[in-house]
Amino acid sequence: SESVNLADDFAFTGTVSGGGGVENISTFRMSTNFTMTTGAHITANWSKQGATLGTAISESSGTFSFPQTGFYRVEANFNLVRVQGDSDYVELNIKGTTDNSTYADLLSHWSHLGDVADQHTNIYGAIIFDVTNTTNDKIRLHYESQNASNVRLSGTDARDGTYIRFIRLGAT
Repeated sequence: SESVNLADDFAFTGTVSGGGGVENISTFRMSTNFTMTTGAHITANWSKQGATLGTAISESSGTFSFPQTGFYRVEANFNLVRVQGDSDYVELNIKGTTDNSTYADLLSHWSHLGDVADQHTNIYGAIIFDVTNTTNDKIRLHYESQNASNVRLSGTDARDGTYIRFIRLGAT
């Protein structure tokens, strides 16, 4: 029986398909610390830092827009510190829209910070978002906090602490 020697060179005609690979990565870090209120969409202090490949995601007032259609892995992390007061529950939401208007929860993760001074925790979550229209399909990060001003999101440009990352996995 014949076999293929993979060390040989091969001449191809036509189109070679199926190679693929990651084409786009964009990371946005919260650049400064942010003390939470009871809940809101995070509109400020995003800085494009860290891993970047290909055409970048754009951000305006905490709304993230996509440069091309496709399936994107959207991952977010909240680096939290209990500042003061009683224990607190904190929720991370990744919200998305397909009509550039109405945002729905695509992910909701909760964590608890006990009644201990300077307690730290993280909330991480990831989704797959199918971008079929670059004008209308958008993402936002939102949080809920049980006790206003008890919790701070830790932010810095130097490393991934509180961040959101977009990785384009392939075509729709």
